[in-house]
Amino acid sequence: MRSLQQIVGQALQAHRVRECRVCVALSGGIDSVALLDVLRSLSPAHRLQLSAVHVNHGLSPRAAQWESFCSRLCARLRIPLLVERVQVDRADELGLEAAARRARYAVFARQRSDFVATAHHLDDQAETFLLQLLRGAGARGLSAMPAAGARKGTAPALLRPLLAATRDEIEAHARSRGLAWMEDESNRDTALDRNFLRHEILPRLASRFPGYRQTLARAAHNLADASTLLEALARVDMNGVDAAQGLPLRILRELPPVRALNLLRYLFAVQGVAPPRRAALEEGLRQCLAARRDAQVRVVCGAHSLRRYRDRVFLVAERVLPAGWSRSWQGEERIELPAELGSLLFLAVEGQGLSRRLVAAAPLNVRFRRGGERMALARNRPHRDLRQLFQEAG
Repeated sequence: MRSLQQIVGQALQAHRVRECRVCVALSGGIDSVALLDVLRSLSPAHRLQLSAVHVNHGLSPRAAQWESFCSRLCARLRIPLLVERVQVDRADELGLEAAARRARYAVFARQRSDFVATAHHLDDQAETFLLQLLRGAGARGLSAMPAAGARKGTAPALLRPLLAATRDEIEAHARSRGLAWMEDESNRDTALDRNFLRHEILPRLASRFPGYRQTLARAAHNLADASTLLEALARVDMNGVDAAQGLPLRILRELPPVRALNLLRYLFAVQGVAPPRRAALEEGLRQCLAARRDAQVRVVCGAHSLRRYRDRVFLVAERVLPAGWSRSWQGEERIELPAELGSLLFLAVEGQGLSRRLVAAAPLNVRFRRGGERMALARNRPHRDLRQLFQEAG
């Protein structure tokens, strides 16, 4: 059995992790505790400035104990620790696990380090691959977790130096070193899909195919290559169009269906939105191409929808507008709008906009359209339907 120092040392060397700041994502479980121990032993040779971050999701009844354990461990090892408490949306459409992951990685992105090292290992890779496969994921969803990512702006790069190690190798290291760690009470709950695979399916798979972890990892890497090529093809098909400005319908019409679907997936990806199921994408493509020119195309894909407007396809966040919302303007420069719609700004200008004198003479209310509103754009212009004016103005 290889030593964990060899595995992590090779990863550090392969990704040129030297003379830099490395922050360990420390949960308190066996994997992250073992990673912290190994990096601490290797840090002098690689001249690493080591720190740790613990994210308290507040989901476990023992969350305070996990936090306390990490604080005591880092204090004993004299490793700086940052504790971040986050709020997780339990009603997230993608599930509690995905919501917790998003909150956790948002914390990682704020760390003042060159790398954030997580303790993902080879068994995690195999479990994730099978879970995604059973959910019907495509090449992107089945892609392998990279051992190291690229820095984005000021955010640190992600580093996974244990990806070549198995859970057994990590446990052997922890026991040989006499390490202490916290046991996650939820790890034995086979009602959770990942635990069901881990305890019920994978042991039987290992008895017949001992090398299944490495085999699934190779398949995941192959699919990562395929996903990269599909994204490159989508960028070619996008032809320099800014996705935020809408995807011209003519591009989708000119492409074979499989490439048009790939381009729609890319439209989701470049805006940081998880792509929907294939059936929703196919229905979105069908309606965008086949609906009447004046039809209001709207295909809901989770928290977003595909819309067609003026021969362009847009990805729009779905919003629930509060019924009856209204705000009286009292002369302030800014009114905050509900449903994350931003702010309405009032600027004083000469010769344009609404007359300050007329506004002062009668109350001015800000609200959503209810239908039937009419408006004159100037005193010498007729009143017209507001909806029509909006359409003409685009």
